[in-house]
Amino acid sequence: MRLAWLALAALNFASPAPAATGGASWLQDGVGARWLGMGGAARAAARDVHAGYWNPAALSAVGAETWEVGSMLSLQSMGRTTASLSGAWQSDRAGTYALTWIRRSISGLERVDDQGTVTETSSSAADALLVSGGWAPLYQLRAGLTVKLLRESVFDAAASGFAADLGALFQPFLAEDLWVAATIENAAGSVAWKGGATDTPARAVGGGVAWRGWRDRLLIAADAVSRPDQPTMAFHAGAEFWAVPMAAVRAGWNDGRPAAGASYVLKPYELDYAFTFDPDSIGTRHQVSFLLHF
Repeated sequence: MRLAWLALAALNFASPAPAATGGASWLQDGVGARWLGMGGAARAAARDVHAGYWNPAALSAVGAETWEVGSMLSLQSMGRTTASLSGAWQSDRAGTYALTWIRRSISGLERVDDQGTVTETSSSAADALLVSGGWAPLYQLRAGLTVKLLRESVFDAAASGFAADLGALFQPFLAEDLWVAATIENAAGSVAWKGGATDTPARAVGGGVAWRGWRDRLLIAADAVSRPDQPTMAFHAGAEFWAVPMAAVRAGWNDGRPAAGASYVLKPYELDYAFTFDPDSIGTRHQVSFLLHF
């Protein structure tokens, strides 16, 4: 209950402004099998190369690694696939920076005429390049920024644009590994389609809280997210337990849908798996991530 309250408090702190729904909604799917297995409760919890997506401020809390590389493959129903490749670099004093490429593809799309006859079969592709930075102006306060370059295409339609995310991370008590997060996705941005039409990427305001304890073997996190196209606030929660230093299991609640996952670590390598349900209720998803810490 305390975690849920803190997540809502962080959400209210980052007060939203009116925004239109529009392009790049596919990016809501998330990256990183570890965090998807926790139901997407990652805004305060993510401290790896995928933090640039969830909350760029968390990049400054990645850890002792100077470099980190990560990838993810998500296999979904209806011919959909999401893949990502990320890299992060931590400097001594100038912050931590990450570069992430995400591609969402859908195969077997059909174009039909007025009589219902299939006239063309094609696939769609959407790409996003995320450039992120995280800084720690104070030890207990972190801030971050992600700039996203966007491109989508389907049949003869194509669009390109940009968006920017903001993030903050705060540690209320130095003696306790408890972090509170606030994020604004698509604080600014625009997507222009070939032909002159434009979209505004849908803004989302989120808050999160994460606590690590029991000698860093247990992680509990909760997020709350407000989106203009959803009538109610989305709630995400998850827990992770490291039974031994090289293996972990996790479970989560992704806004009404259960999630689960596991990890195996053989330093410097990490393999993560997540099983989730599709938000559109049309199937399940299997996500696999591979990380290299050095």
